[in-house]
Amino acid sequence: MALIVLAEREGGLYFLGHPLNDGNEVMAEDSEAASAVLRAAATAQRAPLVLEHLLPMGPTALLLRRAENLRVAWVNAEPCPILPIGARPGARLTERFELERRRFGAVLRCTRPTAAVVETFVGRRLASWQERGRLEDLGDIERDPAFPGALAGACGALAEDGLCHVASLVLDDRVVAEDLYLGGRRNPLLYMRRYERDSGLSSPGLYLADAVRRKPGVGDIDLGRGFEDYKARLGAVPATRLTADVSPASR
Repeated sequence: MALIVLAEREGGLYFLGHPLNDGNEVMAEDSEAASAVLRAAATAQRAPLVLEHLLPMGPTALLLRRAENLRVAWVNAEPCPILPIGARPGARLTERFELERRRFGAVLRCTRPTAAVVETFVGRRLASWQERGRLEDLGDIERDPAFPGALAGACGALAEDGLCHVASLVLDDRVVAEDLYLGGRRNPLLYMRRYERDSGLSSPGLYLADAVRRKPGVGDIDLGRGFEDYKARLGAVPATRLTADVSPASR
């Protein structure tokens, strides 16, 4: 048995969730089943089949490299940096965080959220972007009125299995930064974040990410697509995801 969930967007067939997904794989019991569902998807396509954000050594990428009945064109890889176990910011940033910990006593909280908690988080995040005049920078999906509820429902279900957490930085009984993580504690994905610029902390978003990195039991953190400056400052290391344009070999 195998399953690939696709949606037609922007003239192509993509994994469901495009463009907000950061990692994808075909769900399959074995490689034979995965190959069959990929072949069916490529053959029955009404639009180009684009498989984005694959792990270079993941099962889907390895299968595509071996496939004899599919034509695969690999496009430019996209940076998706990892914050590894033991990573620390540079000396100056670490010193600043230590000073702020002693001065403010900020508290880290990590919880498995309910759907309602996630919906509230997304609402606060949208309001933050709007206050900064950057709401139009978000993708169409994120600005869809149905998005907070849809994401909340999915995250609430994942949280029941320990696959969704919200990390919050609390200062003077006020949440000044919060991050939404997907996946287990051994390899979480930092999916969405929100922070207050005027909290009193120099960099509340960086402060929170560093606090999560220090938490016992947390493995390598996937920081998602894009190697923005803040990720490098946290001590992230380069990693990539691959994208494949797939079509039947006979074409």
